[in-house]
Amino acid sequence: MKRNLFFILLFLISEFCGMPIRTLATNAPTSTIGTYTICPGVTFTAPLTVTNFTNIGSFTLRIEYDSTSVSFNQSASSFNPVFSGASINSVSVSGTIKKIMIAWASTTPQSLPDGSTLVTLSLNFLNGSTDLAFNNSSNGGGDCEYAGPNGIPLNDIPTSSYYFNGHAGSALPPQPPPIAGPVNPCQGASVNYTVAEASGMGYQWTVPAGWTLTGGQGTTTIAAITGSSAGSVSVAYSNSCGNGPIRTIAVSPLLLPSFPGPVSGPEHPCAGVIGIGYSINTSSNATSYLWIVPASWTILSGQNTTSILVTAGSSAGKIKAIASNSCGNSDTASLAVNPIQPPVGNAGTNQVLGYGSSTTLNGSATGGSGSYSWHWEPASFLINPDVQDPVTINLTNSILFNLTVTDQVSSCTGTSQVLITITGGPLSVTTSADPNPLCLGQSVQLFALVSGGTGNYNYSWSSIPPGFTSTIQNPVTSPSSTTIYIVSVYDGFATAGDSVIVAVIPLPGIPSRPSGPDSVNLEVTTTSWYTINAVPSTVSYIWHLTPVEAGSLTWTDTVAEVTWNQAFIGLAHIKVKTVNSCGESAWSDEKLTLVDRTTGSGSYKGEKQVLIYPNPCSGRFNISIVSECSEFSEIFIIDYTGKIVASTGNFLMPPSFEKEVDLGMNAKGLYLVLIKSSRGNILRKIEVH
Repeated sequence: MKRNLFFILLFLISEFCGMPIRTLATNAPTSTIGTYTICPGVTFTAPLTVTNFTNIGSFTLRIEYDSTSVSFNQSASSFNPVFSGASINSVSVSGTIKKIMIAWASTTPQSLPDGSTLVTLSLNFLNGSTDLAFNNSSNGGGDCEYAGPNGIPLNDIPTSSYYFNGHAGSALPPQPPPIAGPVNPCQGASVNYTVAEASGMGYQWTVPAGWTLTGGQGTTTIAAITGSSAGSVSVAYSNSCGNGPIRTIAVSPLLLPSFPGPVSGPEHPCAGVIGIGYSINTSSNATSYLWIVPASWTILSGQNTTSILVTAGSSAGKIKAIASNSCGNSDTASLAVNPIQPPVGNAGTNQVLGYGSSTTLNGSATGGSGSYSWHWEPASFLINPDVQDPVTINLTNSILFNLTVTDQVSSCTGTSQVLITITGGPLSVTTSADPNPLCLGQSVQLFALVSGGTGNYNYSWSSIPPGFTSTIQNPVTSPSSTTIYIVSVYDGFATAGDSVIVAVIPLPGIPSRPSGPDSVNLEVTTTSWYTINAVPSTVSYIWHLTPVEAGSLTWTDTVAEVTWNQAFIGLAHIKVKTVNSCGESAWSDEKLTLVDRTTGSGSYKGEKQVLIYPNPCSGRFNISIVSECSEFSEIFIIDYTGKIVASTGNFLMPPSFEKEVDLGMNAKGLYLVLIKSSRGNILRKIEVH
């Protein structure tokens, strides 16, 4: 501003007074501050040099800097000795910006050789970077100004031609680029991590706790043995100033499956028995299970799960189970099994009798302990069906007798059949089937036992429901459901018929979700009971509790008891499936129980203070709380997998509180509403349909 006023004044004098004037033709000196790259914490000097410093009577200079990057050491800064009486100080401008003000004036002008130092600034480098910038605009340009011996300012416009700014920056290394390497390595695997090479730099690596750094520290690539814990692999470039900012890569190892043992099941089953169950515990981190049975044994169902049904073979060996995932296998769980060989029954040779005759059946057996019990069917045609050699009643129809021999030591059984054919008499036919009942998918042998008539027989089979026909005497078929098979026999003169119902045992049905408590307070409860309704076609039930650390589970058919682990807090999942001789069902829907530990005194009436409506709902519902004091602090909405899908956050609710919840974007089904209170927790259900 003051320069502009000066020029205006000279112009007016020249125009109106007719006086010749001397214009500002002399240029100001050129001022320069250098560029510096420094380690943080180091004090450095920054000389301010000048050229064209000729016949100068005074100067003022303003240099601005960021005080977060450097600090100014006034007492350590020094002037060229020719500038006696010069002053220097530093004051704040705004924010973190400060200015160094330099001033000198004398009646004796000075001249310096080009490149001379006007003043040496002492600075302490902190971090980051900052310009050391001349400000030739503040105060109308008067803060940066050179004047001649007569006090007239010298030309220093444009600024960029006369003032050359300095700069101070960190010599610390930069942050490395992204690290290359696996983010989900297998536990115990040897892995490499690599960062791009930087010229002149060192490399400082770290790995998560429990990992082992086996080589490469100080280079661009390290080798490590993966531990079990997640964390970060990090690297920083380093130089003489120290380590620069780190670069990390988050890593989460895939853990090996846990040991799934022991194998539970009978050690001495009867050879040949169908549907024997063996099971193991759930293995954490497992994605599949492999079962191995001895030679001659057969797995009926359950491979790749934690329980199987088998047909016991005749050979001894081990039932083995291995849990696996993409990283490897668990240790092998095994159970030594030694099947008991059942007795071999023999019902004797087939016989042909005249119409109305009786006979003695001849049973025998080998193998087993040698001590047997006997039973014949159909028992109604025998005087005593529970002896080795029973006597028949007078027979008018052909009969297929079945012998069951039971080892009285092992309870294993053997079977055999004998056909007693009746000739003569009226034409008659009796049907039977073996096996009956049978499992879905098995084949059944139908028998048409004909007696009497001409002896020249034609057969015609049909079924209810329709779909089966045959013209042979003893056909084989595979029914998909319980079926009535009807045979008609024609001997050229008369027709006789009979039927047999073949019962098909289906796989047991899937149980309903277990009934039991929605929540448990470990302060007052140590055990809880869960029940289901009986499921048709079921021989036994298998219950399951997860996580395993929640407690222990025992059951008898449709009733299960959980003894809670007093150290467990969280959601417990209880499910059940059914088993019969033909296989097992899928698991039921899980019953979720919130296991918590809350303390308090007196009877808690908070349940009556909470209203959830409408219930059921289409996705939107309201939670209304009316209490005498502010005792409720947080609300969680939990789906039946145990996942929290919504929450209010933790805050002290007012005595009267209402909140609308929208689950319209979530899956349909049952949800739990958990309301936390200083006097206990409240758990409610809401159905979204």
